Amino acid sequence: MNDLIPLPSVGKPRKAEALDARLIAAAPDLLNALDGLLDYLRDYDADYPEAAPIFGKARAAIAKATGENA
Repeated sequence: MNDLIPLPSVGKPRKAEALDARLIAAAPDLLNALDGLLDYLRDYDADYPEAAPIFGKARAAIAKATGENA
């Protein structure tokens, strides 16, 4: 039996809806963890220029989540 049952109002499978709900619930913790990691690793940004793209992506994700780039 297929456990992906489309919801009439949204058209999204219930499994996807549950995954979305878990991600939304975890978002504040994920944001806090990412912000803490960036703070902890800020000195490595200059020491490891090859890591600059990932630091930039992390900063962009934080800005997007907090509305700083709006």
